[in-house]
Amino acid sequence: MKNNLFKGFIFMLSFMLVFSVMSPALANASELQELPINDSLNYEETGFDELDFDELTNNFLLGIGDFENPLSDEESLTIFNNKILENQYSNEHPSVEQFNLFRLAFSVVRSGVNYVVKVTSKGNKIKDVRNGKLEVDVNKHINAKNRFKDYGDMDKLIKYIVEDIRRVDEGKLIKDGHNSIKTFYGDKKLEIRFYVKDGKLQSFNAFPDHSKKEAGNVIWLVPQS
Repeated sequence: MKNNLFKGFIFMLSFMLVFSVMSPALANASELQELPINDSLNYEETGFDELDFDELTNNFLLGIGDFENPLSDEESLTIFNNKILENQYSNEHPSVEQFNLFRLAFSVVRSGVNYVVKVTSKGNKIKDVRNGKLEVDVNKHINAKNRFKDYGDMDKLIKYIVEDIRRVDEGKLIKDGHNSIKTFYGDKKLEIRFYVKDGKLQSFNAFPDHSKKEAGNVIWLVPQS
């Protein structure tokens, strides 16, 4: 009888010892399983990390800190009018007339929540897109937090953005690295940011405002008619 009681006591003691050792490990395992869920919730804020961009490019494309205090409507119109007048004067000068051997053309196709962008004809600066097929998740990037809710049909907006990139390539205004187009979509402000490396359009994003920051190669562009 005494032996049975002693064995039972030893068994309970061993069980408690094992449980006390395993409990922290189980708790840590539970925390680790929750991490991917938290990461996915925050993915919208760091949406370009999957493309392995450096921090500067990632921040540029996401507009981090650049649109907290944007240009007012009056400031945008004043700068816009001055820049367009400057461009018109420059374009009248024979020394800057440009001959375009290449005319960039894009194909834009919607696939679920993504838009697939391809180059169908090489341009002056842009010869291709990243990996030959650039997929843009509008909900995570361009329309993150539904910021373009007042701009109407998203298909039209995406095509408008891509067409503006094509137009500045045709005008030989694109440089390697970070580029910003400041323009209007109807009567609403629109800033398009895109990154070009080795002749390839790596990615692009857009914002319903004009940043005060002169980020990258800034191009003020007449709206499409």
